[in-house]
Amino acid sequence: MFGSSRNLWYSEKNAEWMTLTYDEKNRLLYLSQKKTLDMFEARGAISKAQHDESLHYLNERMAAAF
Repeated sequence: MFGSSRNLWYSEKNAEWMTLTYDEKNRLLYLSQKKTLDMFEARGAISKAQHDESLHYLNERMAAAF
């Protein structure tokens, strides 16, 4: 039962994803990557300098998407 409900959740998420525009997908990807960087810094996995450098690089790469 657990497997089928999980598959349903993934199917729904996939269906939602497929309705998004290219720009919307890029925006969600950016937000997800930024959230990951923020969590890494908050937990001490990376320093503030590493966070800022990575965020700068992410912003440069994603600038064309916005």
